Amino acid sequence: MINDTYGLFFYDPDGGYVSAFKKDYGYEFFAGAARDGGQGRDGTLWSALTGRGLEGPKKGSQLERIPSLVTDWDIG
Repeated sequence: MINDTYGLFFYDPDGGYVSAFKKDYGYEFFAGAARDGGQGRDGTLWSALTGRGLEGPKKGSQLERIPSLVTDWDIG
């Protein structure tokens, strides 16, 4: 998970996906048995794949997705 000035990004090399969501502050990476995601400052656990609130005060809410893609920056 990267939480920077452009947005909140999740990358799963095993799952082969990247998810990007609108910038917000206060997220921490959370690794669970059946899911990886982020935990917001209010305690809500968010899915890295879907951006949906899984547990906590915002359960069922949706993070705002922003465009993203996976690249290896190979210019060769």
